[in-house]
Formats: sequence, C-alpha cells, structure tokens
Amino acid sequence: MRKAITILGLFISISLLVYLIYGIMSKIDARKSSAEKIMTLPAFSFPDLSGRIINSDSISEGPVLIVKFHPECEHCRYEINEILSSPITKTGTKIFLITNAGKGKTAEYISGFNFNEVHNLYILIDTAGVFGEIFGRDMVPSNFIYNRNLELVTALYGEHKVESIMKFLGINE
Repeated sequence: MRKAITILGLFISISLLVYLIYGIMSKIDARKSSAEKIMTLPAFSFPDLSGRIINSDSISEGPVLIVKFHPECEHCRYEINEILSSPITKTGTKIFLITNAGKGKTAEYISGFNFNEVHNLYILIDTAGVFGEIFGRDMVPSNFIYNRNLELVTALYGEHKVESIMKFLGINE
C-alpha cells in the first residue's frame, strides 16, 4: 500500500511538473510568434473618430509611430503631449494614436490639442479590442516604431521620453 501511494505521489508530481513546463514553453512560443509578427508593420484596421476606417494597407512608406494609449492614463497623457509638441510632428512621420476608450472620452481628451497643425496624425479607436492580438501586447502606453521600409525598429513599453522616441525615429533635434 505504501509503495502504491509513493508511486501515485511521484506520478502526480511528475505530471504537474510536465504540465507547468508545457505551459511555460507555450507562452514562450506565443511571445516569439507575436514578436515575429510585428517585425514588419502588421495588418490592422481601426476606425477614426469620424468613423472612417484606416487600414495599414494604405501605408506604403514610413517612418511610422504607433502609440497605444488611454485618455485617463497620466503617463499616456504626458507622453502624447510631449510627442505632439516635439519635432516628430514636422518630419513626415505617420503618427497613429490608438485607444480602446470610447469615442466620447477620446474626443474630450484630444479637444485640448490643436491637431489641425499636425499632419499625418491619426486617432484611432480599437472598438473590437484587438490591438493586443495584433501587436502582441496591450499595455499602455506602448510605442511601436517602424522605419521607412516599415520594419520594426523597436517596441517601447511604458512611458518613454520623447528624446528616446526621436532617437529611434532617427530625428536629431
């Protein structure tokens, strides 16, 4: 009897260990897959505030800066304010601000900025909540920087200084 309990305990322990290792390996593979998927600008389609659908297929050339944000996030607010008052807006960089907040909250937030002077700025609403599936992470703020050939230069998670973003975009002050 004692031998059977020992064997059962050993079997359960080994099974649990194999299950945990499998889970870890699956997560590593999923991260690698999503990292490979964003190495070039992935396909996306989001509506802007007026309801017009903006597709990544319409982007033929970079540089591109994609910022995942939320209007109630203080770090996002600071970073976007810095980006929009920096030389980035005058370089031809396509800037996509993407949020999963509703149109009302987003429109209220952006009303404090003078967007008419910023060319190549798109404010998009992730109504379906698919940003994380497309880009591998759904953290705010997140910045995805693509070069002229639409190849990923870097992905920055969390708040970053505008100088860092400019450096990755190849913009000198």
